[in-house]
Amino acid sequence: MTTWPTPQDYNEAIQMPAFSFADEELRIGQPDLSPLGLPRPISGAFASVYRVRSHSRDLAVRCFLRDVSDQHQRYQTLSRYLPVGGSHYTAGFQYIPQGIKLSSGWFPILKMEWLEGKSLDQFVAEYLNNPNTMQLLAERFKQLVTTLNRKGIAHGDLQHGNIIVVPTGIKIVDYDGMYVPDFKGRAATELGHPNYQHPLRSAEHFGDYLDNFSAWVIYCSILMLSIDKGLWKQLVGGDECLLFRQADFANPYRSYAFSVLEHHENRQIQQMTRVLRSLLQCKPEAVPLLTAEVQAIADMPNLPDPSSLLSTRIMSAEWTDSESPERARNIWPKPEYFEQAVKTPNMVFKDRELRRATNTFEHATGKFGTVFHLKGQRQIAVKCFLRDVPDREIRYFELKKANLGDAKPYFVDFDYQREGITDGKGHWFPILKMDWLTGPTLDVWVLEKLKQGDKTAPDALLFKFRTMMRALFQSGIALGDLNAKNIIVTQAGLKLVDYDNVYVPALANIHSSEFGDPLYQHPARNLRHFGPYIDNYPAWVIDNALTFLACYPDSFHWGWDYIVELVRDDQLLYYTQVTNQLVEPVLVFNITADVKRRAKLMHMLMQFPLEQVPPIVDDFGSNLLKREALMQSINRVLGKYSP
Repeated sequence: MTTWPTPQDYNEAIQMPAFSFADEELRIGQPDLSPLGLPRPISGAFASVYRVRSHSRDLAVRCFLRDVSDQHQRYQTLSRYLPVGGSHYTAGFQYIPQGIKLSSGWFPILKMEWLEGKSLDQFVAEYLNNPNTMQLLAERFKQLVTTLNRKGIAHGDLQHGNIIVVPTGIKIVDYDGMYVPDFKGRAATELGHPNYQHPLRSAEHFGDYLDNFSAWVIYCSILMLSIDKGLWKQLVGGDECLLFRQADFANPYRSYAFSVLEHHENRQIQQMTRVLRSLLQCKPEAVPLLTAEVQAIADMPNLPDPSSLLSTRIMSAEWTDSESPERARNIWPKPEYFEQAVKTPNMVFKDRELRRATNTFEHATGKFGTVFHLKGQRQIAVKCFLRDVPDREIRYFELKKANLGDAKPYFVDFDYQREGITDGKGHWFPILKMDWLTGPTLDVWVLEKLKQGDKTAPDALLFKFRTMMRALFQSGIALGDLNAKNIIVTQAGLKLVDYDNVYVPALANIHSSEFGDPLYQHPARNLRHFGPYIDNYPAWVIDNALTFLACYPDSFHWGWDYIVELVRDDQLLYYTQVTNQLVEPVLVFNITADVKRRAKLMHMLMQFPLEQVPPIVDDFGSNLLKREALMQSINRVLGKYSP
């Protein structure tokens, strides 16, 4: 079994390029270092990117933070549409399956040309005072999108960090979620930056239309700023967005940004805002091309006056007029700042217990937050958020006072602190303080047990997992991002972590704040799905993965993510044997009738509307894997929902 590397694993390997890389050009290169002499990665949700200075040129090395089973095939296909040496709008790239060697083995990398330029948000912040440059930028962006459209290509994650302004124009980077015609019929592997995506986008949306909504958002935002540079400060632009955020798209009628822009004195800004609001009424696949003539819906209700809407953006970003746009852009700290700040707890925290604690230098960075391990009179976890969510405090307030019922033992008590950590310049940012949990995540625990020869481990975990899911369902609560990494196996039992998107009944009238990990989510899930049902489908995915491991214990060699993808795939339904030729030893398993029945169930659940996916609520008794009860439950579900 191979464990997928962490950012820290890559940091250690990058320091020794001659020993870590297979590619000769990278072996003779040197990584870009911080003042402390450590590699300086650019970290995202799915990869860490390093700059390596070779003899003849500078290169970018993209190290992946998760396993995508068909990644090699995808990049081979992309190379038929994108010149590997680069083009006017793309960077040259080479996918290397065995690119970097770590202690646990070889892992793939993407070797790319390093682009000397500024990300879109950096460029906008620098040229706010030059409307002509901003208008030229908008037109160049429009040309880029038009060129991709003509070739039937969509980037899949158009956002400020993936658009680089270079001396010769604009280039896009990060091709992991790109669509090309050969991918027709597949599902998306990621859902893009939520501050640029249509709120109804789901994994089912994967076609040449994929960039249409985000293209409108970016193009209109740049033009609006060329007309009124003050919008950058007023709407806190540069804080993981240009002007709009996910919450604005989810509910434009309560959006401070939409209200400000629609009540703007400039008629062109008003019209662009109403067009964007009209596009929210379309399904993602029906959003027109950026080059299309689009008229705003005539009978849309007017938005309330901005003064009637509480702007959490302004409350959290009260910089002075003397501060530059560059300062405004950096109002929300980056992960690197938090990592440095937490080294001196007495200097950055307001909480007395945290100020007296010491940093253990153990931390984990996710898509939306970094969790640090501090030690005082007790073990403490501190979560520093990596983005602003306007209703985050309301969500945690309602979760804190909610009656969790039977679900309470699976949650950890927490303290949400609005002014938790400072940037040292007078701004405070929220943190979540809670007990540090000791134990591995669900996937790591079960694979390690199987590696040690304990073939009863999946059975034991299945019973605990089903009991937990039954407790959540009966309490009317959902985690909102149920996946193996958010379930910790402790001595006291299973514990859930990451409460950013938890559903409790008091939050029934708002939307999801995130999509959840696509590996586990129903392909139709979007931000408007938010209710006690949102954990049902990922619960079946995890349950099926554990069941597969219980039936075929030796399959642990394949890795958790591969097995999750397998139990969601139809090959278990249509084939008689299953194998993985890419992992040694090569094992072949006969697909049993029980596993086929489960495959049929998963196939059917994927066809259901998300809110109709049934929960796992059956009591399977003291027998840890009571096959009869399990099969009766599946038969009842199949009988109830089959035509």
